[in-house]
Amino acid sequence: MSVALGFVLGLLSGVVLSFVLTFLEPVQRFLQQKGRATFKEDPVDVHVQTDRAVIWSGLPPWISGRYYFDNALPTDNPPDACVDWSAWSKQHDGRPCGEFELLITIQAKFDVAVVVDTPVVRIVNSRELNGVTATCLAAGGPSVTPRRFEVDLDASDPPMIFFVDEGAESSGPVGFSLTRGEVERFHIWVRAEQAREYQWSLDLPMIVNGREVRMDLGTFVIVGSGAGSSEFLWQEGDWVPYETPTHG
Repeated sequence: MSVALGFVLGLLSGVVLSFVLTFLEPVQRFLQQKGRATFKEDPVDVHVQTDRAVIWSGLPPWISGRYYFDNALPTDNPPDACVDWSAWSKQHDGRPCGEFELLITIQAKFDVAVVVDTPVVRIVNSRELNGVTATCLAAGGPSVTPRRFEVDLDASDPPMIFFVDEGAESSGPVGFSLTRGEVERFHIWVRAEQAREYQWSLDLPMIVNGREVRMDLGTFVIVGSGAGSSEFLWQEGDWVPYETPTHG
């Protein structure tokens, strides 16, 4: 009797275990697929910083700047530090003139190996301009040359882009490994000289742990350095006419 009962109980246990495993299998597959999908969509966070006060924070005050205004210069005084002019000009509908810097921060959500390919830049729109520019001249000092991609909007469409690391140019790519929470940073410098306003888009293509990821980082505006019909320098509490030195 006890042998028969044990046999029956063993048989029932096997049936129940088989049922449980059969039930859990699709749940397990779903969780695995969900985990892979989440990792595929969000392996890293990418942040774009355009405020020069943040980009150049902690460095000596050697960074000058130029900004374009459509009609007239703002009536209120600009900040003392040149790097603070980007936020000030934005409050008055000003735009970066000649050069526009972006600081890209990549933070890993998982342990990842990342390859950053050359950014994809497209000119969305451009138009001729002839307003005024304001220049802030900082004290001279050694050049600050962070690792960066350089974009020339005047050369062609799509623009020419080069990667610069320790003074050497290349076309990329950039590779690095990050553990969860770690960050990697680099700059993107965009330049324009023609008397035009450029609206341009920026995508960042990457390969993260073998998977292709392309992130839309937004649309930005820069005005070429030749766009201003007149240029002014803030000096001793007043705007004075200024002519950018030419080399040649």
